Amino acid sequence: MDLRYKLHMDLLATLDSINSADKEFLKVFGYSWGGVLWTYKLQDAHHAIVSLGSLASECTLAADMLRSAGLPVGVVGIRAYRPFPGQALAEALNDVSNIVVIEKDVSYGHIGAIASDLKGALFDKKIYPNLSSYVAGLGGRDVRAEEVVEVVKKSLDGNSSQGWINVQS
Repeated sequence: MDLRYKLHMDLLATLDSINSADKEFLKVFGYSWGGVLWTYKLQDAHHAIVSLGSLASECTLAADMLRSAGLPVGVVGIRAYRPFPGQALAEALNDVSNIVVIEKDVSYGHIGAIASDLKGALFDKKIYPNLSSYVAGLGGRDVRAEEVVEVVKKSLDGNSSQGWINVQS
């Protein structure tokens, strides 16, 4: 029990370490990676796509497509998943009314792990946006920006709150 508690506390402390290292990197190189997460066109967004890794980069293309269609969409990319950056995500997503999480994992019989963790983090901060969860890219399948656009539009229209992208059933 004591060892697990210490491991847990050490892991939580890495959030500060990641952000501290990013600040040091900024001082030395004049460029910041953003710490535990990064944002794209989120300043004026009413809707956000949350993802991580290469999928989050594809989501930036989708956000540009959605913006060209008149939808104020931004992206939050998670750079460090454990410990879960709940506080940083709550701060980043506090002003959006809709969140679409697109991730390359699934908690079988439920939703994606990021969506589940994000719901808990936002709930703890009394932030209650509409949140949709999509699983994509399992087994190395490519996920195209057009597919992201499609599910974001479905979510914003209220036609879907969870699902799979690019799956032959």
